[in-house]
Amino acid sequence: DMKSVAASMDKAGVKGVHLALGPFIAPDGRHGGAESADAWAFVKGVLSCAIAVFGFALIFDIPKKYVPATCTVAAVSWAAFLLCDGQGFSSPWASFFAVLVADFLAHRFARWIKAPDTLFLIGGLLPLVPGIGIYRAVYDVIYGPGVSSGVQETLLITGAIALAIFVIDTVFEIETRIRNYYRKKRQNKA
Repeated sequence: DMKSVAASMDKAGVKGVHLALGPFIAPDGRHGGAESADAWAFVKGVLSCAIAVFGFALIFDIPKKYVPATCTVAAVSWAAFLLCDGQGFSSPWASFFAVLVADFLAHRFARWIKAPDTLFLIGGLLPLVPGIGIYRAVYDVIYGPGVSSGVQETLLITGAIALAIFVIDTVFEIETRIRNYYRKKRQNKA
């Protein structure tokens, strides 16, 4: 029964995850086993995402020293998507905020590890790209009735992804210019 499943998950450590993420996962105030099941589904989804991106990294020969960072960006961006989706955001908005997180982390890892940010960003975007939506959109435009609601949502999601990348890249470009300006100013004084 559900109570014994919830009790065994709580014993396995899901209770801590539920306490930390419960308000984000179950905003409607449910209590008991359902919240633990939601927390467990959240953890399984994030871990599955990291494992999938790990496989992607192996297939595409990403250097081994960059694989943990790539998987981390993917897992955190997927977690951000799930949290936004759990709060009732639409898919385009959830994708926008998740890509903001992914691109920010990709830039941070790129500066920390001294590697190109696209190496980490592609892994972070992989779970967020609406692949089947793009396929169905093209299929509907070619063979179907034309522009349907699925096509519109897919276009909104891809636009949100592009906009989020643009926003974070612009923020980091402004930061770099400000840092270089003050660095040059300090060197001129010395």
